[in-house]
Amino acid sequence: VPGLIYLSNLILGKNKPAGIYRCVFYGNLLISISFLFWHLIAFVSIFFRNQIFAHKEGLHVNEILMSEAHSLGFKSVDFIWKLELFHALAFISWIFILFSGVILWRRLSGYLTIYFISLLAYFLLIISLMGVKYFVTELTNYDQFSLLLLTLIMLLPLFYPYFNKQMNIEVED
Repeated sequence: VPGLIYLSNLILGKNKPAGIYRCVFYGNLLISISFLFWHLIAFVSIFFRNQIFAHKEGLHVNEILMSEAHSLGFKSVDFIWKLELFHALAFISWIFILFSGVILWRRLSGYLTIYFISLLAYFLLIISLMGVKYFVTELTNYDQFSLLLLTLIMLLPLFYPYFNKQMNIEVED
């Protein structure tokens, strides 16, 4: 436990921010971790597909992937490489989105810049590597809702001082 406390203090610092910043951070943490795990599991399962599914007779993973590739408009085995690359780079972009929450927690400027650049990079990865059809058909309602919710909660600290001023609330940081 002392190691976790030291790591937490190293990453987040010893001072806790105001409640609004903590709520935004925890929302960012929850959504980012879910996407990080998704892309990590997807990458590992595709990269090691032959080892993972070697004991399953009658399950032809490469054929399933190629069928999906053809439905998305890909013509070759290039699809598997692009899918692996997409999940690896998407994992990295979600690390930066999570990092933007840490920057927010520490009340440093630039958290929104890091967040929006990382989110833009994520969307550009989807479109450039996987195509517009993948973006339209494979982005689930959960993905859309989570990204919208995360963007809205990341914008809350921007408007927080304005609402406090309008309602004459004293800020205790």
